[in-house]
Amino acid sequence: MNIFIEDTINGVNKTIEGTTSNTCISYFKKLSEHHDSEIKFYKDNLKNYIVVFNWKGINEWKIDCPEELYKIHSQRYATIEECIFFIKKLFEVGHLENQKGFIDVPVNHFTLDDMIAFKEEDKMMLKGQDPNAKKSNVLNTKQTATEKPALPQKKLPPKPLQQMATKMSKEISPNPLKSLTETITKKGLNPSGDSSLFSI
Repeated sequence: MNIFIEDTINGVNKTIEGTTSNTCISYFKKLSEHHDSEIKFYKDNLKNYIVVFNWKGINEWKIDCPEELYKIHSQRYATIEECIFFIKKLFEVGHLENQKGFIDVPVNHFTLDDMIAFKEEDKMMLKGQDPNAKKSNVLNTKQTATEKPALPQKKLPPKPLQQMATKMSKEISPNPLKSLTETITKKGLNPSGDSSLFSI
């Protein structure tokens, strides 16, 4: 079994051929906690690797085993202890196929996180729960946690009723006869001097 080690923090970028299980575990334990840290296992060609362990977070590693390279990969997250178990298993069997906890991921379209979310939604739907309701509750919780508390609004002193009624009557009902009379007078017509045929 051959390994490729990438550790930018420690300045390690090397290939080691013909290693043992204990040597690989020793190298794995020395990898720094950085997103570029990885150990890749392969037989003949590095491009056709068997499995790669990538650091993701404190005591969290992503294990990636290609079933069809760059199409379907069997992946999972694991602790350091689980990774050591899988490294030993790899040296015993030569692969990590059909191991518990792995999810098939179509890597051209989705990530492991996407597939875990889909799996969670499926479980909820089988239980008769709405997966979107959970999301909206999470969003509401986040919004209420980040929203600023509403400030009390100023209360205006009440206006006397008579002032409000006077103001409203001026705005709502102007005198329509006054404007009509002004229009007729301006044109020089006498409103009482109707000279039509119907007048008696």
